[in-house]
Amino acid sequence: MIDFIGTKLALINNGQVLVMLRDDNPSINFPGMWDFPGGAREHGESPIQVAVREVKEELGIDISSEGVVWEKVYLAVIDPTKDAVFMVINISDEELKSVVFGDEGKEWKMMSFDDFMNHKNAVPGMQTRLKDYLEENA
Repeated sequence: MIDFIGTKLALINNGQVLVMLRDDNPSINFPGMWDFPGGAREHGESPIQVAVREVKEELGIDISSEGVVWEKVYLAVIDPTKDAVFMVINISDEELKSVVFGDEGKEWKMMSFDDFMNHKNAVPGMQTRLKDYLEENA
């Protein structure tokens, strides 16, 4: 198993990706920016375990490893001396309808790939990760 500090996920459905607007709290990283679900590794979790836990906490939905269509290790955005995992997971219409937004962030929405790729207020590095996936799976 790789040594990594966290997992981020692009939850995709029909040419769109789920994004979350981070809180404006200046004590957090990237306040008020659009981000993907995910977060820090806890208690020796695997990358998919982090993904499952974070999506449940942030969006109230259950995902599984069967939905993973792409995975890659990158240098972490917050600490580039460490690794982080980026996953792309297909999410169904039914799962989207069952989202219950948690207490982290201001809102969530589905955004077209193009809109996210060109957004001026996206968390650094997330556009590159999504671009890598899209280029490898064109």
